[in-house]
Amino acid sequence: MGDRFPGSKTCLIALCLAAPLLSTSCSGCEEEDDEKVLIGMVNKAADLAARHELGELMGMTTDDFVANPGSRSRQEIKGILLMAFRRYGSFAVEHPAPSVEVSPSKLTATSELPFLIVREGVEMPDLSDLYEDPEGWIEAVGEKADAYHLKLSFRKTDDGWRVEKARIRGTRGVGGVRGL
Repeated sequence: MGDRFPGSKTCLIALCLAAPLLSTSCSGCEEEDDEKVLIGMVNKAADLAARHELGELMGMTTDDFVANPGSRSRQEIKGILLMAFRRYGSFAVEHPAPSVEVSPSKLTATSELPFLIVREGVEMPDLSDLYEDPEGWIEAVGEKADAYHLKLSFRKTDDGWRVEKARIRGTRGVGGVRGL
């Protein structure tokens, strides 16, 4: 995990986590139910990314999806993901529980979480006990790898929740931020 994720590779990470915020029929859901749905989708995103499921990842974004930094379009992200999946090979996406905030209108939502990509074969501490403790999670992985922070914006469409924006920034240990 000694590699940094410069330039366009950061968009891979953002999209991998954002993409499974896929369509769900949830008309009339309460805010708490929407939060659970979105948390479940973020968790599923890590699995989809590790399996290199490009079609599913891209199909779960809005047509006007944008990833930052760089204001990359949906089409640009597709190419970046394809190249990055080839470069990284087998990997896992590790993250603690994401925070989710659903707007009062229940038509938009945001989510934030730290995460990292771990290449196959890299030894990592057991993070399962830290799932509900993002700060402890960052501290545990801080010396092992650089963690990233992801902020997602969702929009509820006729087909359910979809990610429309993703913003990623690198972090170094607990609270240290490095520019991307």
